[in-house]
Amino acid sequence: MGDIIPIEGKLVMNISDGRRPPRTGAPCKIYRGEFQEWSCKLPIRFNADLMSPSEIVAVFNMAGFSIGIGDDRPGKNGGQWGQFKVEKVEGGEV
Repeated sequence: MGDIIPIEGKLVMNISDGRRPPRTGAPCKIYRGEFQEWSCKLPIRFNADLMSPSEIVAVFNMAGFSIGIGDDRPGKNGGQWGQFKVEKVEGGEV
């Protein structure tokens, strides 16, 4: 169903301190793009005989809480950013 999902939101530069690999290396600045107050629309196909739309939303919300997206997400070394939740469902029942 495609591999690029457009993200709507405010894009800012995030500058943080880090270390060159390996992590014991010299200190350096890390520059990353950061979307603030972002949203996107994801087309979803699923087998309705196995899961209901409300179960799909629950799976997305659990993934958004515990795994997240992006480099500093909770699911990658306990990061503090990248969490998300489903705000609205179009074209289906929940």
